[in-house]
Amino acid sequence: MYSFNRPTKYIRFTVSDLAEYEDALKLGRLSIANRLHPITRYLPANKLTFCTNCWQIGHVRSSCNSSARKCRVCLEVFNRDHNGRCSGSPRCAQCGLDHHSLDPSCKYIQNYRQKLNQEVKQAVR
Repeated sequence: MYSFNRPTKYIRFTVSDLAEYEDALKLGRLSIANRLHPITRYLPANKLTFCTNCWQIGHVRSSCNSSARKCRVCLEVFNRDHNGRCSGSPRCAQCGLDHHSLDPSCKYIQNYRQKLNQEVKQAVR
């Protein structure tokens, strides 16, 4: 069981020796309670890091330098009466164009993801 109380067939564990880890991967299986279980290399997720204060990528809310919280749609200052006056027209915090700040079609998002993928691949080697 994992944190959402649903069954899972995945087990994540750590080893203290990198050589032991590589040997286990070469075998492709691990014995737990007299049963052989297939194992594969753990690949960490390459998730976007983004701020829910200013909606820019590369940092999180706790380290944001923006003085005011912004609407995730129009990027205007977000306060109590903002919902009633939000234009509803999206604006990207990355490039300023008329799409949402985390839109996968944004060139800045695509470049960020590509860089993230490269960093993950280099870290796994």
